[in-house]
Amino acid sequence: MALRERRLARGWSQEDLAAASGVSTRTIQRIERGQEPGPETIRSLAAAFETNVETLRKGMTMTATSPNDISEHVRGLQLHLAIFVLVILVLTGVAVFATGSPGWVLWVVVFWLMGIAIHAVSVRIMYGPFRLF
Repeated sequence: MALRERRLARGWSQEDLAAASGVSTRTIQRIERGQEPGPETIRSLAAAFETNVETLRKGMTMTATSPNDISEHVRGLQLHLAIFVLVILVLTGVAVFATGSPGWVLWVVVFWLMGIAIHAVSVRIMYGPFRLF
C-alpha cells in the first residue's frame, strides 16, 4: 500500500500526517511523489501509523505513480494555460484601452510562457510523456 493510500485510509490530509509524525508536509509530498525517505523519516512515519519500521517498509511502497497522478498534473498544466490565456486577454484589453498599445503585455507573455514551460518540463520529468489535450 502506498503512503498516500495508507494516509487516506485513515482519513488524514498531508497536513494531518505531518502533525502526527513531526515530518514536514513538503517531505510527505516528496515521498508521495516517489522520493525515498531517510531512516529518521521512516521511523517518524511508522510511529504515526502505530507500526514498526519493518512492517511499514514491507507493507507499502513509497511511490504512488498511477495514471490518476499524471492526469492530475496534466489538468493542473491545462488550468495554468487557461488562466494564462484569460489573463493575457484581459491585460491586452486594458493596455489597449489605457495606452492604445498592448506593447508592455508582451513582457508578461514572455515571462509567463517561461513559467508554463518550466511547469510542463517538471511534469514531463516527474511523470514521463503526456498529452496536453
